[in-house]
Amino acid sequence: MIYLIRHTKPLIAPGICYGQSDLEVSDSFMDEVAVIQSKISIDDSFVCISSPLKRCRKLAEALCYNKTILYENALKELDFGDWENIAWNHIPKKTLKEWSDNFVVNVPPNGESLQQLSNRVLNFWKTLDHTTTNYIITAHDGVLRVILAKLLETPLKKAFTLKLNYGEVLKINFFDAENCRIEFK
Repeated sequence: MIYLIRHTKPLIAPGICYGQSDLEVSDSFMDEVAVIQSKISIDDSFVCISSPLKRCRKLAEALCYNKTILYENALKELDFGDWENIAWNHIPKKTLKEWSDNFVVNVPPNGESLQQLSNRVLNFWKTLDHTTTNYIITAHDGVLRVILAKLLETPLKKAFTLKLNYGEVLKINFFDAENCRIEFK
């Protein structure tokens, strides 16, 4: 079984592009952690893996406080490059439109494309033992979306079809190496 958990609400104003920016968690962090804890059951069999960015790292530390946590750079959010920490509405409309017309392959200035994010995340994903090891993975919206797209055999351009809230918990049970059931907790 794998629990994929999106980080809790970050401490940043709405409407800011923040991909790989290392943000602090919001004041509601402990309340959000309690909600997540009520949805999962962790025992000694779980391996805890997290993005090293603070908003994921702190969540992993709260959930796996008595376990070793592996920090994985491949689980960092999409790198928005020059757009990091800029309000979306301050990015020139033409530039934003050019990127959003094909965000799967187009790259924000000095950033990475969704395809590049997918490649690094799925290279990591292939290293996991999906059938005999239990995992808690704390990561970001983009990371969870590319994993879901892979599992559901959905094109990356459709990866944003589902809404994933802060603190979202996805429980994945693998029947074998190729087949699984995904449950929103």
